Amino acid sequence: MSDPIKILDGAVTLYQRTSNGARTWTARYKIKGAKGYVVAATGKRDLEEAKEVARERFYELTADHRRGIAIHSRTFSKAVEAYLEDQQVAFTTGKSPSGRCATIRRIRCAAGPAS
Repeated sequence: MSDPIKILDGAVTLYQRTSNGARTWTARYKIKGAKGYVVAATGKRDLEEAKEVARERFYELTADHRRGIAIHSRTFSKAVEAYLEDQQVAFTTGKSPSGRCATIRRIRCAAGPAS
């Protein structure tokens, strides 16, 4: 990883990953009041362009967080769990074939616990 470059009073850290051979800048965002970080590629090789993209994205993330819009992606396990809950409702209301119940149990076992 390249030496990190901090902008916006340290709320955004830009760095280049060296392990995957990519020369584009990645940004790590710390949004006030939000848990953890948001990490996203800027898609830019030029540092100044990457800074501009990172600034714009930071303000978008901040606005989304203030409006109550999720800024973190759902994990695969959480997405599977939401789907399975919908399928369980469909099954119990008769809108899904009975064979789906066994499929739902198998998917839950394969996906692991939602965290």
